[in-house]
Amino acid sequence: DKIDFVGTEGESLLHRRTDIGKRATEKKLRIGILGSTRGTASIPVIEACKTGALHAEIAAVVSNKQSAPILDKGRALGPTVSVEHFSAKGLSRAEFDAQCTSALLDAGADFILLVGYMRILSKQF
Repeated sequence: DKIDFVGTEGESLLHRRTDIGKRATEKKLRIGILGSTRGTASIPVIEACKTGALHAEIAAVVSNKQSAPILDKGRALGPTVSVEHFSAKGLSRAEFDAQCTSALLDAGADFILLVGYMRILSKQF
């Protein structure tokens, strides 16, 4: 048997509540990008944010590689995007992840997109 949400007259049988969650749907999602490489996989997301196809904005770009081209992509997005590089030298995995997490949270990231990120994340992340 097939479940159908369209009535016999073609009307929708789904009821959509408009009294709850309105602010949540109006607020753009803020995406933090964590990457170690060129960031090529982030291009469709960045473009979708720019065109409005994705109701979101890039809040931060963070990398463990100082020369990673993904940082240039973040800088190209303008001054409202936080772009950070953190070196893991001398830090435990958890300490380094805490730095990255802090930068992403400070930028207001709601979701984190891992793009060619070449490190294993700690449980604390």
